[in-house]
Amino acid sequence: MPTSIPLGPIQVNSSLFLQVFLGSQRCTCSGFYRNRDQAVVHREASTIRQVFAICKRCRAPRLFEFDVTELAKNGEGRNLFMSTVISFLDGMNALKKNDHRTAETKLLQTLNDRTGEPNFTVAHFYLGRIAMEAGRFREAIQRFNRTTLLQPMEISYHEALCEAYQANGDQDAALAELAIIEDLKLRCVKQDTRQPAFEE
Repeated sequence: MPTSIPLGPIQVNSSLFLQVFLGSQRCTCSGFYRNRDQAVVHREASTIRQVFAICKRCRAPRLFEFDVTELAKNGEGRNLFMSTVISFLDGMNALKKNDHRTAETKLLQTLNDRTGEPNFTVAHFYLGRIAMEAGRFREAIQRFNRTTLLQPMEISYHEALCEAYQANGDQDAALAELAIIEDLKLRCVKQDTRQPAFEE
């Protein structure tokens, strides 16, 4: 099981989204994290916020890194985060009405590099669902693969990726995802997912 996100620092454009993202993360033991300390470092032209956390269940440490370059340039993005949420909700409302074109447009706005949050995992997931329904299986695989990288302990994302691999005829990759799903089910048994996921 992956113990860190293999994408490099995760771009976030608002502190609110950073907290939302952290709240969705789970340790490989399936426990949630508690924030212990933060630091800001500079790498070339990027501003990186490091969050040092510890699993509340197994006490394993974890370092999260976020690219906050846009946030540092533009200041706190509370309005940006709210407009991102509104775009997402508009997309979901359109999806409920089977208006996939509008839904796709709104979800892509949610993920805009500058005016949205490019790592809004649930938006990637529903774009993957839209791609699946349209028969664009490779695109769906890319979307679902991203969701599993961003939230590796979320079983439903691995199930969607497995389904997309099967639809695309890639049985070996589908079987590999099935193995991950079974492992996650064992890890997550008897865990209370209703508790607050992340604490300052």
